[in-house]
Amino acid sequence: MQPIIIPLDPPLRHAGGEIPELILTEPEAQKMFLAWRAIETGANPESSVIFARDLVAKSSGLPESAVNDLPISIMVTGAERLSDAIASEVEGFELDESETEFVFPAPVTVGNIEYTSLSLREPTSGEAIKANSHLRNSQGPASQLRYQMALVSLVTGVPSANVHRFPVTIVMKAARAIEGFSMAGRQTGAS
Repeated sequence: MQPIIIPLDPPLRHAGGEIPELILTEPEAQKMFLAWRAIETGANPESSVIFARDLVAKSSGLPESAVNDLPISIMVTGAERLSDAIASEVEGFELDESETEFVFPAPVTVGNIEYTSLSLREPTSGEAIKANSHLRNSQGPASQLRYQMALVSLVTGVPSANVHRFPVTIVMKAARAIEGFSMAGRQTGAS
């Protein structure tokens, strides 16, 4: 995903320096989850601003104190543009049913491990139940992402702590592909 750049006019003054533009990059799945928790049970003006602040802070690398100094309109615009970019990248994604390897557009390094792809398959009933347990109390965006992170970890065998550090679109696409295996099996009678 390409970075989103928002010029700041006037530049943001923070900690004795100036920040001329806001550069937003795709957040890790866990960081997106943490931002989405603000609007998990419903959005109101306060929770929407908290979500925008958290997402901008987590995807810009700026300290929360600097993000708190941004005008609300800039912060909300940044969060909306980033959310829209993530959604549009995931919406159009489909993995062919015959493929079981999800190749990343670029390698993802977590600690000293480099991931270039994930081996995908249909989840077992136990894996599906365990992943779905994250949706028991809420169907909000944070719970949905927590379910997706769990599903990807359970099916691929990648430790959940590592899946949490993957870019959010990788997790969402992999979960979508895994769910596709289940749907294909139901439609054809094959699993």
